[in-house]
Amino acid sequence: MLRRLRGLKVTGSLSSETTNFREMVYTCYQCGVCSGGCPVSSLEMSFRPRDIVEKAQHEKIPELVNDSTIWMCAACYNCYEHCPQNVKVTDVIMELQSEALRKGVAPTKFQKVMGMVYKNALTNTLVDFVSKQRKKIGLKEPPKVSIKAARSIMEKTGIVDLLKGEGDKK
Repeated sequence: MLRRLRGLKVTGSLSSETTNFREMVYTCYQCGVCSGGCPVSSLEMSFRPRDIVEKAQHEKIPELVNDSTIWMCAACYNCYEHCPQNVKVTDVIMELQSEALRKGVAPTKFQKVMGMVYKNALTNTLVDFVSKQRKKIGLKEPPKVSIKAARSIMEKTGIVDLLKGEGDKK
C-alpha cells in the first residue's frame, strides 16, 4: 500500500535530470537478463526489472513513481552484474524511489522501517536470546552503531519528516 507523505524536504527531481536518467536506460535493448537473474522476480511475479526499464525508456515516470513494485527491489545489483549493456537497473530503481519520495509517495512499511532506523540506527535489533546464542557459539558482538549519526543523516535529508506524518492512509 502506498501512502502520501507530507513535509518531505528531498531536493531535485527526475524532471530536472531527465537527460541523465534517460541515458541510464537508453542502452537497454530489453533482453530480459535483469529479470531472469533477479532473486525478487523469482519470488514475486509482479516485479520485473525489465518492465521498469522499458517504462522508464518510454518516459512513464509518473506511472512508475506511483507503482509499489519499485519498492520491491532488494538492491543486490544482480541485474547490473548480468546486464550485457551494463545498465545499472538498481540505480534506475533507486532514482525512481527518490522521485517517489520527492512526490510524497512511499509504502507504509517504508515509514515503519525508517522509524526503526531513527530509534535504533538499525532495522532489527538483537534480542537477548540471540545475543546469548551468538556468544555460546563463539561469535563476536556485532559492531556498535551510532544512533546520533543515523538521526543526523535522517534529519538532514528530510526523511525524519516522514515519521511526523499524519499516520497511515487506508
